[in-house]
Amino acid sequence: ILLGIVVGNGYTMSRRNRQECFNMYILRVYFIAYLLFIIYNYALCILVL
Repeated sequence: ILLGIVVGNGYTMSRRNRQECFNMYILRVYFIAYLLFIIYNYALCILVL
């Protein structure tokens, strides 16, 4: 499934302009970092309590 996502992203990247895909990549990285931040805080709260 992950491989299909990567191949699909590469396919759309070659078809679209590079700037738009770069923006999508940045958004995805920020989203993943945000999720990791929430999970990290959640784990800290559980450990403290």
